[in-house]
Amino acid sequence: RGVRATWSNEDDPSNGGYGLYPVRSDRVLIENSEASNASDAGIYVGQTNTAIIRDSRAVYNVMGFEIENVQGGEYDNNVAECNTGGFLIYDLENITQYGDTSVMLNNLARNNNTYNFAQSGLVSAVPRGTGFITLGYDNIEVFNNTFEDHSTAAIIYTSYELIDGKGKTADKKLDPYTEGLHIHNNVMK
Repeated sequence: RGVRATWSNEDDPSNGGYGLYPVRSDRVLIENSEASNASDAGIYVGQTNTAIIRDSRAVYNVMGFEIENVQGGEYDNNVAECNTGGFLIYDLENITQYGDTSVMLNNLARNNNTYNFAQSGLVSAVPRGTGFITLGYDNIEVFNNTFEDHSTAAIIYTSYELIDGKGKTADKKLDPYTEGLHIHNNVMK
């Protein structure tokens, strides 16, 4: 709780990839924390069972909040601003655990128009000006959030067929489409 992770050089590809980075964990709580200037994600949770991120802020990262292969997540009352993209919920291919069931509510994604300074990986394909993006992850509810001032889109719903450039994922067990996506009662400006 209350962690601050900051890379000193703004928008520098040589910055470390992550600010906060719990992976392969159970019952993660990130609260009242802040991360900035990461070349991948400011606040990242991956391959985890039950993750809660609340009352936290991510600024000037490639991705503000990156949720990868999480089973049972809640992301509440967070602020993502001045990143390339605000929030990313997805399943990464060729991982032993696939994600399912996340709730994203009461968050603010604002002015995520910073140029993409990631050197590689999936986030290097995220277009600047994105509030929320999802791919290959099932059962997401997105409600009571505010998305404002994004130059590309407030919400992008896509699949691996568009991201990897080959038309399909190499992981035969991964469904490349997000299914069970419920978006309601959000404000988009």
